[in-house]
Amino acid sequence: MSDRTEFVDYQEPIGDRIQTYLLSRGYMTANVDGVACGIRNARYIGILHRNPHAQPLRYLFGLIKVWPPDEFIGVLFFKEDKECGATEQRWVFEAYGRKHHDLVTRLAEDMASTFDVKILIRLVREERVYERSPWYIDE
Repeated sequence: MSDRTEFVDYQEPIGDRIQTYLLSRGYMTANVDGVACGIRNARYIGILHRNPHAQPLRYLFGLIKVWPPDEFIGVLFFKEDKECGATEQRWVFEAYGRKHHDLVTRLAEDMASTFDVKILIRLVREERVYERSPWYIDE
């Protein structure tokens, strides 16, 4: 190792690291409203989960396939946010749907050990919430 490399310090934004972590585990990222998107320099990340048993809906004699919307399991706040109480050492995971309790708990425990932080899980809604997109029509 040369003397010059001692002066190089590579730092990746925490949001990018969290997004990479979630994508590697089969989750999708969203904004706070549940619209699927990539996250750049944010204070929070919405998390979408696809039901592994979901089957695409077929239209027009089976030529067009449309996947059902992913479940919007919650929002992870990982930077200073006075409204929800998050800090960089204590993240807040606002969960949607009591049905996701086990999934959210396992995910939060894994993230807490991976990123060396504490995570508070807060159930915000009892009912499930689904991904929002201009392609889906609410009934």
